Amino acid sequence: MKTEVQTNWSKRLIIFIISGVILLLPFIIDAPEGLSQIGFRSLAVFIVCILWWVTNVIPLMITSLFAIVAFPLFNIADAHDVYPKFGNTAVFFLLGSFILASAFMRSGLSTRLSLVFIKAVGKSPLRMVIAFQLLATFLAFWTTGHTVVAMLIPILLELGNSLSEEENGAELAKSLSLAVMWGAVIGSNATFLGGARAPLAVAILSESTGKSITFSQWLIATLPLVIVMTIIGTFLLLRITPKKVDIKQSRTHLTKKVKNLGATSKREKLIAGIMLLTIIAWFVFGNRAGLANIALIAVITLFFLRLTSWKEVEEDVNWGIILMYGGAIALGSTLSETGVSDWIMNMTGGLITSSVVFLIIIATLSIFFTETMSNTAVVAFMMPMAIATAMALNTNPQILTLTITIPSGFAFMLPMSTPAIAMTLSTGYVEMKDTIKSGIILNITGLAITLLAIIFYWPMIFGG
Repeated sequence: MKTEVQTNWSKRLIIFIISGVILLLPFIIDAPEGLSQIGFRSLAVFIVCILWWVTNVIPLMITSLFAIVAFPLFNIADAHDVYPKFGNTAVFFLLGSFILASAFMRSGLSTRLSLVFIKAVGKSPLRMVIAFQLLATFLAFWTTGHTVVAMLIPILLELGNSLSEEENGAELAKSLSLAVMWGAVIGSNATFLGGARAPLAVAILSESTGKSITFSQWLIATLPLVIVMTIIGTFLLLRITPKKVDIKQSRTHLTKKVKNLGATSKREKLIAGIMLLTIIAWFVFGNRAGLANIALIAVITLFFLRLTSWKEVEEDVNWGIILMYGGAIALGSTLSETGVSDWIMNMTGGLITSSVVFLIIIATLSIFFTETMSNTAVVAFMMPMAIATAMALNTNPQILTLTITIPSGFAFMLPMSTPAIAMTLSTGYVEMKDTIKSGIILNITGLAITLLAIIFYWPMIFGG
């Protein structure tokens, strides 16, 4: 244990020394040709942020705070210009969606829907696995993927216990665990609500280019990919799921759980109505009224009707992601304002001449990086650099945004990429060798369908 702690401190010390050298360079040597000295300082801060995100030497959100502090500290930008970027509408959209998700779970509505659906559909081992996968996929349309896993794991563990004495019960529990994880990961790509990376990417896109992607455009662009990935995932699950397992005890357990829920409460009904109206408003009025405004109106309504409490919100909202959002948006915006984006554009413009080749490279890098670091961090460091090169190649920035964000969401192998994998491994039914073996197939499939969308489908929505 002592050796491990010493190793961690040695690693941190080395990284901080390297970071210090990088930050000092703009003050002791001239900037590269075509880049101002202020731009050079901004680039140094960006490189240090990438280093910290990749190595996870400190929490991701604290790295974002470092960027906020570093810009005024190194005279890159005025504090009065940097800190207001925390007020970006994407930050408040994310806050609103987190509070809505909290109310959805706290009311018991999510548990009721899950139990009723699984009981109705899961009448055989194969159908039960498919029920878990489809349920996780659908729920991840409307709340974060790891929230879905956290929501379904208690049900999964109880079913696993009831299967423990049955022949092939452990294998079925493994299939159910993978079904939940894959469904949550795949479904989280469908809308802005499935994870932090999509709103973050669109916010950086808007700050850098003035263009955006609406709620409905995102769903139209991603839904075919989600459907194909779900079909592939189902095919893989059917191959590994034992067909002969006695699930009578599990079915009896589900029946008791549903019965114990009792009648649907007034709170559940009202929250369901508010959620439904909010989703409809995002589709119909999102572009005109703003996604954040609609989300916050829904939140105010929840509190006005006393359907949630601030204590519940404090416990459930991921405040760290909010911090990371503000920092990442400020970072991308400052890189553009200080000329770093233009410099990168000029440097890379001559190296890659084909827009399609560029997008293929970006998609491949995104899906590779997402298995080694947080998918939100992948978006945070790839978007500013890639947008600059995309402008040089006249690549559609909206397609670029999807090219980075969707592959970064296809994380199926390692726990550092998304909490959904770590939580699934914690059940004890799945080992890392299982996630790696199946994850390779899903990663290759995800990359392939993304490339097809880049070439054939997304240009139909956003233009070439």
